[in-house]
Amino acid sequence: MRTLQGFNLGKQLRSLSDSARERVWIISPYIGRWPAVTRLLGGSWWTGSFVDLRLITDLSDQRNVNPGTLAWLSDRGKVRSLPGVHAKVYIFDNQAIVTSANLTETAFTKRREIGVWLSADESRETVEIFESWWANEASEVSTTELERFRERRKVGEFDEIDDGAFKLKRLWELPDKPALQLFDIKEAEKTGNYAQYLQKYRELARLYESKQRLWEDAPLYLEVDAFLNFLFHGGARPSEPFKGSARARSLTDESRDREVGALASSFASWLQNHADDKDWRVR
Repeated sequence: MRTLQGFNLGKQLRSLSDSARERVWIISPYIGRWPAVTRLLGGSWWTGSFVDLRLITDLSDQRNVNPGTLAWLSDRGKVRSLPGVHAKVYIFDNQAIVTSANLTETAFTKRREIGVWLSADESRETVEIFESWWANEASEVSTTELERFRERRKVGEFDEIDDGAFKLKRLWELPDKPALQLFDIKEAEKTGNYAQYLQKYRELARLYESKQRLWEDAPLYLEVDAFLNFLFHGGARPSEPFKGSARARSLTDESRDREVGALASSFASWLQNHADDKDWRVR
């Protein structure tokens, strides 16, 4: 355990975030402007990796959350709301920072915050608490509500959530801008969409794999590609009713799990009459 404050608090947060390879899990009631958040979290986990991003915040008062930042984070990962949450926790792989600092520029540059950096062994209970809150306490944010944030993405994109500290003097600077200019809207639109695609594809692959593996001697992505092809072209074409739909359906984790399970079973049956599908894909 190590105590952090001042510039070192933001510096260590950025260092752990840049090295994350499996997860970035955050609890913060206040969420600040996008350029400041990218300087605190960096960009290496955003693209070129499959880091699991989860955010627990309090959307009961949306004035405390920058709409642009929430839109970008929800594009890349998953957001849940927990009214009354006051904790500020940042988990990177198996390490964590538990602190008084919200994910805002004000907290890391104007306020005298303090935090403790926990090692992998020391973080276990913190990770378990996050998992419990995520599964049992926090609620999913509806697709409709997320769309409202996305519609407001360009409005107030660079406005900081002040949380009452407008007149405080600046004490420290944020870490350097990430090499990937995520605070640039055009760049964020390009890389954000691709990162979101990678994340969603991996989620689907893992979910599908939890149901079945039909081609054990072939790469998983070939089997998932065949599954997607079946959904669009094969059998009863289950994706046909949703073709051209402007909005994604709002599914809970449980309903998504059930639907993928049922469709995977249909795919397995369909393959019995299409034995050559694997061979040409492998070739």
